Order: sequence, then structure tokens, then C-alpha cells
Amino acid sequence: MNLLDLGIVVILLLVGLRGYYRGLLQEMAVIIGLVTGLIVAANYYLRLARLISQWVHTPLYSRIISFLIIFILVYWLVRIMGHLLHRFLAYLYLGPVDRLLGGVFGLLKGAVILGFLLTVIALMVPKDSKLLQDSVSAPYLKGMYNQTLKLLPEEFKQKVKERALQFERDWGGRKKSGAPAEET
Repeated sequence: MNLLDLGIVVILLLVGLRGYYRGLLQEMAVIIGLVTGLIVAANYYLRLARLISQWVHTPLYSRIISFLIIFILVYWLVRIMGHLLHRFLAYLYLGPVDRLLGGVFGLLKGAVILGFLLTVIALMVPKDSKLLQDSVSAPYLKGMYNQTLKLLPEEFKQKVKERALQFERDWGGRKKSGAPAEET
């Protein structure tokens, strides 16, 4: 177990505990609030920008301010609804189920975050770095790493793919237990 493995365990533990503490509804409300806020703000910020242009005379600033106002309002509205539903479930004695599912959801969210982090680390470390090669837990997050590759701009994909092939050779020789493969 190396420093990367320790970081992976700490991140998964923190987001899992945070998800457990918040519960599934509040965890989902954060994500739904972000996505909904972005969609609503992207569709309606120009209308609000026209209204606030009488106070903010620079068009760029009025658009930025109106986008942020809409985004923040929608985000917090969804978060408040998630909090109210969370409280309602607690009132119905379904709080433990909500918390347990929140912990599972937090772990899944942590795996996605780690997929992004592994992609960034793979771009930054030298090709012969032992950080990823000697990691016990990084091979198990390879699926998230591969999904993250699809989201990258084209100019980064080739560099990441070269690194991925190198790490695939290193990770491919491992047993399921994470122990290094025996030399033959």
C-alpha cells in the first residue's frame, strides 16, 4: 500500500461518511441542484440580463450576474427541497435507510472523483512512476478512469491513452487480490 492507496482510502472514507451523514436525498439534491441550476440558468440568464441591465450597464457583467443569480437560486431551492424530504423521511422512521443509501451513493461519487483524479495524476507523473504502478487500489478504479477519458478534450486524449497503455501493462499483471503477479 503506497501513498496513492492511502489517499484513495481517505477520499472514499470521507465521501462515504459525508453521504451517510447527509442521506441519499440530500446527496442527490446537491447533484440535481447543480445540474438543474446550470440548465435553467443557461436557458434564462439573457432574459434576466435584460432586466438588470438598467442597474448593471456592462452587458458582460449583467449576463454573468444574471447567470449566477439564477443558478444560485435554483440550486438552493432544490437543496431546500432535498432537506425537507430528508426530514420527512426521518419523521417516517426511514432515516436510517436514507442514510445507508446516502453512504453507498457517497462511495459511488467518490469513485467518480477518484477516476478524475487518477486521470490528472496519470497526466502529471512521469511514465516510469511507481505511484500508479505500485498502487493496490488504483486498478480497481480503472473503469472510472476509462470513463473519464471519454470526457477529455481531444488534445489530451492521446497523451492519456499512452499513459493508460503503460499502466494497463503494469496493472494487467496483478492478481485480483491486488498482490503483484508472480514472475515466471
